[in-house]
Amino acid sequence: MAGNEDYQSEEIISYELGYRVTPAKKWSFDSTIFYNDYSQLRSALTSTTDFSTFPNYISQYLTFGNDLKGHNYGFEFSSMWAATDAIQFKLNYSFIQNEFGENQSQNTDAPEHMLSTMMDWSITDDIDLNLVWRYMGDAYVINTNDLSTKTIDSYHGVDIGLHWAVTPDVLLSAFGKNLLHPAHLEYEGENYQFPYRVGPSYYVKASLTF
Repeated sequence: MAGNEDYQSEEIISYELGYRVTPAKKWSFDSTIFYNDYSQLRSALTSTTDFSTFPNYISQYLTFGNDLKGHNYGFEFSSMWAATDAIQFKLNYSFIQNEFGENQSQNTDAPEHMLSTMMDWSITDDIDLNLVWRYMGDAYVINTNDLSTKTIDSYHGVDIGLHWAVTPDVLLSAFGKNLLHPAHLEYEGENYQFPYRVGPSYYVKASLTF
């Protein structure tokens, strides 16, 4: 592996405009539109493969550059409603459109649609319950072996968290994540196509403040 003194950091210029409004005492809305312009993105060119040392090893020369560019744009929306002094509901939605070209050599595309709903419930002064449902739309990853595009199917999941303040300084929590559905594929690496599968998980946590 040899370095390239001409290789530079990737660059991004982001434009964002947001607006927040509270039409009622217990109801608020946030919205944002954005545009991200990427330049000097990493490119890779396989120049030669040397088999002269086979079977001991094979040498492959890969040249990195900054020849690619792209952009994405979209909007985000969120809302919070305090139904009572003890219960709050939240809604979040985002849309993103990616334009990076067919020759993009790294997995950059994010799901176009992401939606989540949350409920925070203070059951008592010492016990809180959190419920989350989320949806992730189709995502696309690049197989760098042949630059083909693979679709990662959409999925949705449920998270539950229960928190008990035993004392003002001790907090016990129990969590269940990605419930109600089997393991699903979320991502694949750029060069080594090992699938990253996420399934249901459970854990507890104790927090001590001092």
